[in-house]
Amino acid sequence: MSFLLAGCLGGLGFGGGAEETVPVEPGTAQKGSNEIDLRRYLGPSYCPDLRIKADTQTLRRYKRGAEESDENLVWQGSLGETARECLYDASGNLTLRIGVSGRVLAGPQGGQTTVDLPIRIVVVKHDEAVLTSELKKVSVTIGPELSSVFSQVYEVTVPSPGNDRDYIIYVGFDEDSKR
Repeated sequence: MSFLLAGCLGGLGFGGGAEETVPVEPGTAQKGSNEIDLRRYLGPSYCPDLRIKADTQTLRRYKRGAEESDENLVWQGSLGETARECLYDASGNLTLRIGVSGRVLAGPQGGQTTVDLPIRIVVVKHDEAVLTSELKKVSVTIGPELSSVFSQVYEVTVPSPGNDRDYIIYVGFDEDSKR
């Protein structure tokens, strides 16, 4: 699975003899393109740790009005691999590309359906402040196999950490979002 995320996060493409580099808008560089994202070369080499927040790696939905038990499970989503890439702009801001992958399985009460998974991305300055907290949704279709995998890459921009190296990125399912 990690090789899939590496492909999603892209790589450098080199053109046939082109000597000019062109800045690329966030999220537009494609693997194998002739464009190089100059943000890869600006700023410090620091990139914050990425962690799955404790107790948020699994999300379960049960049959309405029924007890939360294995027999009443409609579907279960789980986070698997994560990855991050850090890009600095000319102003020193830090853009984080955060890759998340996982799987959704139908339970005994489930079947083929589409589910929306609420993924929360939070960047904190250790013991000081929340820099950003964003709720992202990923739609996953559970097909005839009664399971499906997903992978998604998100971009979040935060102020430069300066000389401090104390940012932490957390990802996880957000149980408190609308069901």
